[in-house]
Formats: sequence, C-alpha cells, structure tokens
Amino acid sequence: MVPARSAECTRRISDIVARRAFQISEARGFTPGHEIEDWQRAESEIVSPLCGGWTVANGRIVVTPTASLYKQGVIEICVEPRRLAIFGRKRTSTAHNMMAKDQFNTQEEQIVRTLDLPFEVDPSGATARFDHCMLEISLPSDHSSGGIHAGSRAA
Repeated sequence: MVPARSAECTRRISDIVARRAFQISEARGFTPGHEIEDWQRAESEIVSPLCGGWTVANGRIVVTPTASLYKQGVIEICVEPRRLAIFGRKRTSTAHNMMAKDQFNTQEEQIVRTLDLPFEVDPSGATARFDHCMLEISLPSDHSSGGIHAGSRAA
C-alpha cells in the first residue's frame, strides 16, 4: 500500500500508458498522424474503473474489488486523498499468454483500476487484506475534509 500525492499516481499511470502507446506505434512502423489514437487505445487497454463495491461505515470507506483480474504476484495499491488506484499484471488464459509473448513484451499486461472516492481519506491510515479472491481496502476519512455520509455503492 502506497500513500501518494495525486501527481505521483497520475505520473505513474501516464508512464505506463505512454510505454504501451509507444509499443502500438512501433507495431505500426511509427506511421505519423496516429499519436492520439495510439494514446487512447493504450489508455483503454490499461486504465479502467475499479470493479467491485464500496461502503461507508464508522468514518471509513471499505472498498471490495475482486482480485481475480490480476496475475498472482505483486498488486500495488496507491491511495490518494480522493482516488484509489490498483496496479497489477492482467491475468490471461494460457492460450492468450502464448500469443501475447510472441507479439508484445510484458509491459502491456500491466493494468490499472481506479476509483474516485466520495470524500477525502487519510492515505497514511489505509489498510488492505485478501479475503479469498477479494481485496478489502479500508480507507479512513480525513476528518478535516468535512462530513461523512453513510451509504454504499457499486464501483
């Protein structure tokens, strides 16, 4: 779990997308005039909204995304005051892995799932744990940001 400034997490996501956009352009022979298209394709392959749900209770947001999207190994969680981002490698079928190894390097397998939070949280107090194939991420509110409303929502 990494408490981070917004600029750090945003820069990291941009770096991952830029590397993938470069790979896409390279595969096309660096034909000019497709830079925006390459960036948008790379971004759509890598960055998506977090799938799962979240609830608010006792001054905390508890987020419960599925971990089944990610390959076994390191999953990094970046917590910002108003956003949660989860970085990992995409789990794919064996047949797809064999084709992917022939076509691309492992960078394109990296994925990021993000969730804009309904109120500011204190990144330094965040905790995470695995519960079967689900992550449970608990984010305490930043009490200086104002009121908290109890509720729940699907992410």
